Amino acid sequence: MKESGEALYRRFLAGDNAALEALVGQYSDALVRFACGYVGDTAAAEDVMADTFAVLIVRRKKFREEASFGGYTGRAELYLSADGRRVSILSPVWRNKSVYTAVIGVDVSDPLHPAEIGRTYLSGNYLTSRMVGGDILLINTLYIPKDPDFADQLQYLPQVGDESGMQSLPMCDILLPENANAARYTVVCRVDGADYAPEQTFACFSYSETAYVSQENIFLTHGYTATVQEGDEVTRTATTDISCLAYTDGTLSLRGTATVKGSVKDQYSMDEENGILRVATSLNTNITASAGDGENMTDFISRRTPPCIASACPTLRSQARWNRLRPRAKK
Repeated sequence: MKESGEALYRRFLAGDNAALEALVGQYSDALVRFACGYVGDTAAAEDVMADTFAVLIVRRKKFREEASFGGYTGRAELYLSADGRRVSILSPVWRNKSVYTAVIGVDVSDPLHPAEIGRTYLSGNYLTSRMVGGDILLINTLYIPKDPDFADQLQYLPQVGDESGMQSLPMCDILLPENANAARYTVVCRVDGADYAPEQTFACFSYSETAYVSQENIFLTHGYTATVQEGDEVTRTATTDISCLAYTDGTLSLRGTATVKGSVKDQYSMDEENGILRVATSLNTNITASAGDGENMTDFISRRTPPCIASACPTLRSQARWNRLRPRAKK
């Protein structure tokens, strides 16, 4: 019976070098395939695999009994510098009874003696990331537990920090929409690529996991239902707020928020070109009529229109909309 990865790793931590050889044999091929999907070269992917095991050797931290070795190697994002002398690792970790994403820099210029440069922790589950001018943009999704203890900021505010300690994100760096409808944050952190310290962090409360990163901006989405009552009719329309964070000047700055009708399916429904953001949405409007005695009728009108394309300028003012995208029927 093949020994599990966590059992082998515990043996390695206890000083059994044969267990490390077994770990490499068990996971190296899978790691090479995983890394090759990012670097596009088998030789470079093999270097990434070797660097990953080097980090495990250097960072002999206490292993959690409930974790799996494959979970670490299978979920980590790896960035290899152009000169091959530095590896940036983004990996889920467990701290303070919560999930965090660790950004770890490792100097691998001497393969036999890899050394950690620094690290940053950001609360929440890993969503996506990007290397920008040597820095790392990390985007997480943080879910707030049911009935949090508001005396403990760890339970309801995003946290960022390093080995010395964590800090709560100040309210001035959190966007709070008026129509919040979900207990979660989308958290964006810029990590210095030189010492791997957090440079700036910004969060949007109640925003979804749909995030699009262009060459200059990060676009985050918040979907909700807009309700309008006119006389005896109540109209409910799927609506999305799209907020823009600029990152090209070395900082994170909120440029504005635009509101478009409809739901944004995913990040592939957004595209920025020449300073214009184009968004494809699915529109859904429900109209409920009143029976006249204050109670709603059982029947209602549901309108599902063709996909909509909304266009927004860099300051995120809605510019135009086209909603008749279906091909005309042939006569």
